[in-house]
Amino acid sequence: MPEPVDEPPGTPAARRSRWQFGLRAMLAVTALVAVWTAHLNNLREIRRLEGRIDAVRPLVRELEVPEPTRFAFVKLDALWYDDNRWDLHVPDGSFRVCLATRGIERAGFPADFRWHPLPFGRHAMELRQSSDADVRRISVLVDGSPLVEAVEPKEWSPTAGTSTSEMDRGDFVPWSRDRRRFAFRRRFLMPKGQGSSAEPDEPGDGILLWVDRYDPEAPGPGGDSSKTPTGRAASPSPTSYLE
Repeated sequence: MPEPVDEPPGTPAARRSRWQFGLRAMLAVTALVAVWTAHLNNLREIRRLEGRIDAVRPLVRELEVPEPTRFAFVKLDALWYDDNRWDLHVPDGSFRVCLATRGIERAGFPADFRWHPLPFGRHAMELRQSSDADVRRISVLVDGSPLVEAVEPKEWSPTAGTSTSEMDRGDFVPWSRDRRRFAFRRRFLMPKGQGSSAEPDEPGDGILLWVDRYDPEAPGPGGDSSKTPTGRAASPSPTSYLE
């Protein structure tokens, strides 16, 4: 058997081996550079997006609860006309949601209203209005379920317009002696002649929605508005303080 003969370094086979090694190394380096370039580009894009998020974060209305023992709410951004939705944090205790549609003044709370207890925890609340045949329905939904509802004739809602105010609109609000409740107040304007309208001086129709703390042992209307559609508060609970 003839012995294998080693080719000298300058032969084509040796040159081919060196070329193949160089091509593999070049491809590996190219792939490595491409991966790191993409990674660095992603890091730059992440930092840019984080900067944009930090810039718009103050504009986003999110409920924050730094003190779980205190009531808090935030008004959500409206997605359509007359969209009234809130996120609530209800601490442990006796809280209720109240609704009045008559006898509403510029300040204060009427004696006649409907109400329902609010459970502990975080909830989504919505004030919804709808027309049904010859009546208007004003409903307060909590987590998608109606808790309080008022039914009024169509003439209850005038065409002159409304005046709406909201306590601490759109901000996180802890309940304290200075900020005692969540409240949404809407009073119907009355025509004054010559095409003008204004708020009535006396109590009038409208919508007043609020949350307060109450004493379930105190005499007064039952907690379930379906059992006691309209109740008269027996104590000044709408002005109660939360501790």
